[in-house]
Amino acid sequence: MLKQLLFTVLLGASILFFCSDNEKNTTETPTQEPQLQKKSLMVEKNGLFGIDLLQKINEIKPEENIVISPLSASIALGMALNGADTETYDEIKQILHFDDLTNQEINDIYYYLLTTLPNLDPKTFVNITNSAWYHQGSVIEDHFISTVEKSFSAEIKEADFTNPGTVDLINQWIESNTDNKIKNMLDQIPANTILYLINTILFKGQWTYQFDKELTKEGQFYNERNRQVNCSYMVQSNQFEQIKHEDVTGVRLPYGNGKYSMVFLLPKDDDMNSFIENLSYDKWQEYINCIITDTGYIEIPKFKTEYKTLLNDPLKSLGMTRSFTDGADFSRISKVHDLFISRVIHQTVVEIDEEGTEAAGATIIEFREKSENIFMLFLNRPFLFAITENDSNSILFLGKIGNPASN
Repeated sequence: MLKQLLFTVLLGASILFFCSDNEKNTTETPTQEPQLQKKSLMVEKNGLFGIDLLQKINEIKPEENIVISPLSASIALGMALNGADTETYDEIKQILHFDDLTNQEINDIYYYLLTTLPNLDPKTFVNITNSAWYHQGSVIEDHFISTVEKSFSAEIKEADFTNPGTVDLINQWIESNTDNKIKNMLDQIPANTILYLINTILFKGQWTYQFDKELTKEGQFYNERNRQVNCSYMVQSNQFEQIKHEDVTGVRLPYGNGKYSMVFLLPKDDDMNSFIENLSYDKWQEYINCIITDTGYIEIPKFKTEYKTLLNDPLKSLGMTRSFTDGADFSRISKVHDLFISRVIHQTVVEIDEEGTEAAGATIIEFREKSENIFMLFLNRPFLFAITENDSNSILFLGKIGNPASN
């Protein structure tokens, strides 16, 4: 059931945060506020992307708790889109479901999100920040810099990527913009790294109708393997926005003045993996359209969860393949450096208690320069090791590491 709760945090955030060559070479600066039809368009496009991303991650890691920020990933990819060209541009645009929009219209939507979401509810704190970090001396296109600076309000920073202290600078920027909730997100700066595009989101909301701490009780929770675990349940009797559907039951709890809320869904058949696999944006809308307000009683476990993952494989599965290969075309970022995306790092923290919810999300897109001369080795799966004497090649120690975290 914890996974059910985390799943609904994802979908709630998805809905609430989003509720030809001539085209690409135009000046992508923000225009006036998009019309109402564009507001509904952004809800649909980003909702589709959020569900797609959840499904692909769950296919790869079906036994794990999952919580992501579709908005954070979308904004970071939106910045990258402005540097992509040819098939690379088309693939990123397609997975974001922006096929039918021009580059200018896409940037207008992101600009609208960045400038309106933080101000919707004075009782709910939402902070969205972007930055672009490039290796000192690198030649980055002025047009790309001006676009991410104007349309995405990105801070532009030049730094020495060969200096180990730059990792700390980037991590400190992420920490300061997530209220220290996301720490040490970037582990290292690999050789030939030219650019980082980074997004952070910080959300702090108090329940419109808070839970009484004195009523919080201990209880049993049945995990994915139907084993009992202990947890603390918040309880409340009230008028609730209830979701009653043949597939699910659920509730929508508002924050502050009601501009933001958290949705909880519980599938009727107890099979969360099948539920996620068969979920669609149309289904999601169908569930929300089933909301009725009535008296009820709810028990919700308090939880805090942290999640960190690479989005490379899920994004490849969605069709964004060229960006990660030698066939990548990011010539609108730089015509001097031949770039590809080496990593898309994503990290989130979500905590709910009787007072409300605090959540932080961050996405880092790492761009490296293609080179046939750079040796690269990532010991990120089981490996063999040996200690040898080099003159005789005698093996003193020999072993296999299948889990570095195990003693």
